[in-house]
Amino acid sequence: MSKIRIATALCTLSILINSCLGSRDLKMVSTRSETATQNVVTSEDLPIPTATKSQESVVGVKIVDICPSTRIVPLEKLNIPAQFRLVTLLPTLDKHGDYEAGYYLISPNDVTNHTAIDIIPPTGMINHNYEVSPDGRWVSFLRWPKNDPTTRTLWISSLDGEKQWPVTQFTNQYIHGDWISTNELVIMGPRGTNNLQAFPPSYYYIPLTVINPFTRDEKILPPLPQEYIDRKQDQMYVFKNMNVYDLFRLIDNGSYILFNYGDNKFKTVFTWLNGVDSETVRIFHKDASFLVFVKKPYGFDLSPELNVPEIMQQAEYTKIMSKIALPAKIIPIEVSSLLPHTSSLSLYQHTDIFGPTKWFTFDNERTEIKDYCFEVSWDASPYSSPDGNFIAFSRGYPEYPAGEIIILNLSTGYISTLEGYQLIGWGIQQ
Repeated sequence: MSKIRIATALCTLSILINSCLGSRDLKMVSTRSETATQNVVTSEDLPIPTATKSQESVVGVKIVDICPSTRIVPLEKLNIPAQFRLVTLLPTLDKHGDYEAGYYLISPNDVTNHTAIDIIPPTGMINHNYEVSPDGRWVSFLRWPKNDPTTRTLWISSLDGEKQWPVTQFTNQYIHGDWISTNELVIMGPRGTNNLQAFPPSYYYIPLTVINPFTRDEKILPPLPQEYIDRKQDQMYVFKNMNVYDLFRLIDNGSYILFNYGDNKFKTVFTWLNGVDSETVRIFHKDASFLVFVKKPYGFDLSPELNVPEIMQQAEYTKIMSKIALPAKIIPIEVSSLLPHTSSLSLYQHTDIFGPTKWFTFDNERTEIKDYCFEVSWDASPYSSPDGNFIAFSRGYPEYPAGEIIILNLSTGYISTLEGYQLIGWGIQQ
């Protein structure tokens, strides 16, 4: 079953949850940089604002080294807030695997304080897919009988394990739940069938319901279009006003569509991306705005932060996107995520998909790349701390049987390592 979850995570990007966060490789290096289908727009659509930029802009980038000469320090010297916890598994357990154990909480200020959380499943049952809530206070997971994966139950536990309860039961072995806000999970699953003989293709998966695990209130979501949807561009959002949206791309004609679950209306968006290779496009969400990244030979193009009316602009590409020209020594560059609680993108130098590659952050507000002088595997995904000041990477089983978590202070460049565990995420314990 872990293959199903991993395959789905590769095709589903949630803004408020971290997908694709399995075991990853990270290697320290001593190098330093030389410088510090159908048009579904309805007649009720909002008025279309006009673009405001008058011409293509080229933005220069400053590169800043944050590479202290003595960078490995004890974990308690990183100055991580005392209430934060590293939520971990044993090294032989994959984050999306099947396991019969609970998780561990590790205090960053007392590495001897490893608290085992007792959510061990009963005999004959397994847990699957631990996910930390966006506020770091709860953990969701699935549980089912070893011999019957089609009957699975969504559970929730307080971070300390003191409160636990079942939320809802499914009879579809391909369903899973992802956090989309501090009190809601979206239930994802394949459309229309429970009798698939093989793993469903990515375009079968659609949002089915949204459920509040605390009240158990459940909202059945209306079905998305029957056309095949490119799940690599699918994202579900909950804005501060609690409006829920789903952004997806139709494979047949390449259109980007925003569906508002509040009024059940579809709107064509990002029209300036028509004709742009979707493999080069990443769309991120922050608060109530969107950010568009397009990979280019000279670096990348980047939009300003755009609200919902602005992403409906009928504008030319060059009047929305700014050209970010990078030094040749760090090209080609890829983006992995928008780091939560910050204005920074997680970037890596894509030179060898079979080996480690340098990792950077790009501060969109300062137009600044920060080089921390270490390498990660090409598909590594960072875990951002609740305050956005620290990043953790996990490497482990089977390549590194001992397991290791590496935590980076983004301000100072100091790094600590924690051996013997795999990382699920960050928690907050008062």
